[in-house]
Amino acid sequence: MTRRRYLAALAAVIGGARESSADTAARVFAAVGGPDGLNGATTAELLAVRGVGIATAARILAAVDLGRCVASCASERETLTSSAAAAAYAQNLIGYAEQENFVALVLDAQNRVVSDFLVARGTLTSCPVHPREVFRPLVRAGAAAVIVAHNHPSGCAEPSAQDLALTKRLVRCGDLMGIRVLDHVIVARGSHISLAERGEV
Repeated sequence: MTRRRYLAALAAVIGGARESSADTAARVFAAVGGPDGLNGATTAELLAVRGVGIATAARILAAVDLGRCVASCASERETLTSSAAAAAYAQNLIGYAEQENFVALVLDAQNRVVSDFLVARGTLTSCPVHPREVFRPLVRAGAAAVIVAHNHPSGCAEPSAQDLALTKRLVRCGDLMGIRVLDHVIVARGSHISLAERGEV
């Protein structure tokens, strides 16, 4: 992030009149030594800056703390390095559901899970899915890749002909959109099948 963007963000946190908040943000940066200094700034240091009162100092420190939390969450994202890891993740989400559920795991460029979402919920034996329902949220999320998964409440993880056909459609769509489909995992109680391991992805 450039210094200009840091200043604009800090001015937004400070609030008030635009020119006044921009001036105060510049003074805060000068006093603490820029973004790195702001990360370790104390209430006393901020209160020493002209234009910063106790409420403003509290807002700045809260924003800094929120930034730390976001950065920490990003660094702690689970990395899916195998089909077994993906299956374990999916098992926790849908493995014991009584109806078929189809989910997508949104991945970044390092295969870390950014988020997951439910694509569709079906019946005991089926869960119709259209590729647009999978890829629309992925595009919005800026996904680099995706692992899709669904459960078989019957307890048998073997893929159906429909499962295989859908997988091929999703892979083709992913190739067109620049979002790699890494795997389609089917989970059942205590077992899973990876269609990537079977050469279907």
